[in-house]
Amino acid sequence: MKKILLRAIFLISFLFVGIIIYLSTIGYQTSQFNNLIYDRIKLLNNNLSLNIKKIKIKLNIRDFTLYLSTKDPNIIFNQVSLPIEELKSFIDLKSLIRKNILITKVSLNINDVDYNDIEKILKISKPSNLKRIALNHFESGKITGNYELIFDEKFQITNYLAEGYIKNFHAKVNKNLKFKNASFLYFIEKNTLELKNLKGNLNNLLISEGNLNLSSSGEIEIVSDFKTSIKLNLKEIKKILPKNKDYLDKTLSDLFITSNLTNEIKLKIDKTRKISDYSFSGIGNVSKTKISLKNPIRSSIIKKKIEFIDVDKSKIKIKFNKKIFSTDLDGNYSIDGENYNAFKFKNILAKEANNISIDLDFDETLFIDLINYKSSDTTQNVKANIVKKENNLLFKQINYLNKDDFINIYNLELDELGKINKLEKIELNTKSNKKTNNAFTIEIKKNIEIKGKKFDATKLLSIINKNDEKSNFDKFSKNINITIDEINTGFKDQNIIQNFNLIGKIKNGKFEKLSSKGEFSEKKFLDISLKKNDENTLKIFEIYSDIPDPFIKEYDFFRGVIGGKLTFISSFDKRSSTNQMIMEKFKIKDAPGFLKLLSLADLKGLADAAKGNGVSFDELQINFTKQKDKIELNELYAIGPSVSILMEGYIDNKSGLVSFKGNMIPAKTLNKIISKIPVVGEIIIPKDIGEGLFGISFKIKGLPGKVKTTVNPIKTITPRFIQKAIKKNKLF
Repeated sequence: MKKILLRAIFLISFLFVGIIIYLSTIGYQTSQFNNLIYDRIKLLNNNLSLNIKKIKIKLNIRDFTLYLSTKDPNIIFNQVSLPIEELKSFIDLKSLIRKNILITKVSLNINDVDYNDIEKILKISKPSNLKRIALNHFESGKITGNYELIFDEKFQITNYLAEGYIKNFHAKVNKNLKFKNASFLYFIEKNTLELKNLKGNLNNLLISEGNLNLSSSGEIEIVSDFKTSIKLNLKEIKKILPKNKDYLDKTLSDLFITSNLTNEIKLKIDKTRKISDYSFSGIGNVSKTKISLKNPIRSSIIKKKIEFIDVDKSKIKIKFNKKIFSTDLDGNYSIDGENYNAFKFKNILAKEANNISIDLDFDETLFIDLINYKSSDTTQNVKANIVKKENNLLFKQINYLNKDDFINIYNLELDELGKINKLEKIELNTKSNKKTNNAFTIEIKKNIEIKGKKFDATKLLSIINKNDEKSNFDKFSKNINITIDEINTGFKDQNIIQNFNLIGKIKNGKFEKLSSKGEFSEKKFLDISLKKNDENTLKIFEIYSDIPDPFIKEYDFFRGVIGGKLTFISSFDKRSSTNQMIMEKFKIKDAPGFLKLLSLADLKGLADAAKGNGVSFDELQINFTKQKDKIELNELYAIGPSVSILMEGYIDNKSGLVSFKGNMIPAKTLNKIISKIPVVGEIIIPKDIGEGLFGISFKIKGLPGKVKTTVNPIKTITPRFIQKAIKKNKLF
């Protein structure tokens, strides 16, 4: 009996296992449920129709449930065939007993379906955000996936699941930005979306190892991390940043970037489908970047023009959200493509302002003419903290360091034209030929205070002459006090100005009045003043100097002048100036123009003297007017024991053309003539002079580098020449 019972149990078990295997693999084919599936499909949507050839009942071993399976069902939605490879309908086993069969889940399977087929369905589906995005931006792709619809007892969808793979995906973000050859895995539930292993090409921006998670419960939250490989040129960048196209066209001739980044994006979308919050972070490296400038950077500080900038082997960090956008760069740069220096750059862009930090090394020679500074060949460093607000730039701090040389600038603010709005303080200490040449501070508070031990003013006069009409201090109107122990004028030690003191007033960036004194050496002084004429708008500028070199060295006209005393008086306004310069007791030695004139005049003795000890003069007086376009030399008169000169002419400031004419008379001849002149009457040429020549007339004319000098003998001397000589010798 036991054997029979065991055999029966074994047989039943075998049959049960066999049925399970059969149902889970082959399935039981039937048409009993065709009408049920038809009806349920119609419940989902009246526009759906179904044609099924075969239905199999199969067993899902995982949850031990029955499902109805059909291959290649012909499902039509609004006359468009749905590309479904397999349809599964899962049945509640309890409902079979009640004979009220309930479908709990429907599973759809598609394999390598072309997006064009999906697009046909989307075009006839109800309006939605997904439909709008897909039709306007998606272009092509292949879709494989499994989709599940979960139903309640009333056959209402309570949840849905989707998973699959998309490949060869092409989409258009905007007119210039395209996503190509993308592929990714996708997982979708009712309120969540997850993309895995995202790969693709966004305008030569290669995306790899990307992931995206989307969750929705009223608000939508999106979190994505991915890696990008960037390889872009200027043309491609302009497509990505069309709003900045004009700016890029004006500033750059070319741009090339290669970089690798690991990125993270977070988005929050509120119930109105507006982005309520977002953030992005990217970290990686810049393997190579070359920025070619359309207009090379030229500066008096660095003589080499900068045509391009190379960035190599640098780290980059990018972060932005609703409040700020920050960029960090740390690496190496070059302006010649050969020598690379370290740099750090940080930019934090906020709603209120743009904060920039710079820390860079450079090995280019630095020239600052204002303080006669030339850097050494060693590596230098500059740090700057900059705030850009509206159109103004605030340099909160600039620190320059070259060995022991330093220049520190605090709170320098520039407007959009480069004019200085404010400046708090400058500290500097520099060397020239291993000796300190600058050591002073500038502090601007209620007044402008300049104090220190040394100031190198070697090139100051040339800078003032070049920028006569320009000023970056237009917005400054303050009293000024200057106290400097030593000012180097660029000539011998005796030309150092000691104990220099100045008090004055600046209005709109220019001196309104000043009074200054200094000492060259024992019993040699300097006095400079500026005052306003009470009777008119003219200003009167005066210089009295026992040593003229610091004030005439920049003018080629005075090349070869040695010694003497200087008096200079100028009355001027914004349009023109009337000037008088007087020099007393000086020599001219090795002056090219003067030597040429003496040589052409066949005055060999004077020419030899000019090459040797020099030709002495008792006085030089120059009267001239200066306008924007022209310097008019009204009269130049020089008298000396050997020769006297009277000259007039002009200089064209635009072309550089010089045009002078005058007379030159040996002093011996002139004195003989003057001694024979009666108190009243015309000039009488004495007989003992005979038919000999009195002197020469000359002309000097031409453009820079092409000036010609011509001379002619003369037998008469102009009354003006005689009057000047008589006045000088006090014969009347």
